[in-house]
Amino acid sequence: MHPRARRWTLPLAGAIVAVGVVAAPAASGTTSNAPAVRRAEVVKSLPMAPTPADAQKIIQRWNPTKLKRATSYAAGAVPAARTASAPSAVKSSQNPATGAAQSSVPPASAPKPQRGMTAEPLTGKRVPAPASAGKVFFEIGNREFWCSAIALQAKHRNMVATAAHCAFDAVRREPVKSWVFIPAYSEGKSPYGIYVGHTLSLHGEFWGGADYDYDYAFVSVHDGVRWSGGKTRSAGRLGDNVDGQGIAWNRGSKVAVHAFGYPAGQHPNGSAPYDGKVIKSCSGASGSMRPAPAYKLDLGLGIPCSFTKGASGGPWLISYNPATKVGYLNGVNSLAWDGDADGRYDRISSPYFNADTYAVYRAANEIRSG
Repeated sequence: MHPRARRWTLPLAGAIVAVGVVAAPAASGTTSNAPAVRRAEVVKSLPMAPTPADAQKIIQRWNPTKLKRATSYAAGAVPAARTASAPSAVKSSQNPATGAAQSSVPPASAPKPQRGMTAEPLTGKRVPAPASAGKVFFEIGNREFWCSAIALQAKHRNMVATAAHCAFDAVRREPVKSWVFIPAYSEGKSPYGIYVGHTLSLHGEFWGGADYDYDYAFVSVHDGVRWSGGKTRSAGRLGDNVDGQGIAWNRGSKVAVHAFGYPAGQHPNGSAPYDGKVIKSCSGASGSMRPAPAYKLDLGLGIPCSFTKGASGGPWLISYNPATKVGYLNGVNSLAWDGDADGRYDRISSPYFNADTYAVYRAANEIRSG
């Protein structure tokens, strides 16, 4: 890193004692120029809570009382990547300047009206957040953490997108424990239910080496549940409740982005302006970031934003319509940067979404979890 900048490239995950799971809505196909799926070894699909009984145990763990008691703390940075047998993906294929064909999977064709959420803007204009955005909660060791995430369009209406470090423990080389998603989370409320992670799909380079050029993941979730009178009742499929965003890849380094997340951690100078209780937004034009060797990041994109830990995994939406609250996922909050060394984060970065990203999405799109 630049010796002056001391850019503090840290994952934005924020720890907490609470619950939440995001699942994603139905997928209606891809555009005709969608690239073929990459080598099979690019994708790793790992079980999280494969049976309804497993899911019920996790739901009981994340009850409303625990949500109310939740307190945030700073998550540790993922250590240097391991040298274990990782699939050999070609990083040059990620380059935004290669001119690869653009493609996308559209959002739900006729999304139902969503009330959405008010997102306080940290940069750019005020933009309402979609109800498909929310918070994920999980455990690593004996600690509880939260991140941000969003529901995506999917064949089985059951997919959530987040950062890989918000779903995979790179030290133990396994999925995190007790992973749940709460769409439209606000002030401890779960208006659309709680969704437990069923299967994690991620890139083999993050699985094998914690490479942040691949810090994205897609989680297939169980049908949701709602707490009522101390008991749970079915909330149905995620996509039937909050629809889902589309996904786009190979869009180049310069795109207009609306980013959302639940920041709560401190800035490097110790200030803590956010509490993670409500969603916030940043808007701006993306651009290429310098490499971050500690995270093996070579081809990240960044936007101006003061998000802190807790915002990790939150969506970068392009072609976003504030009226319908629908757009295309084209990145996720991954690392926070203090570019001018003033003690405050001033940019967030995302891995570049390319054909490898689509390969992981497509694998997740085939997974049934209901």
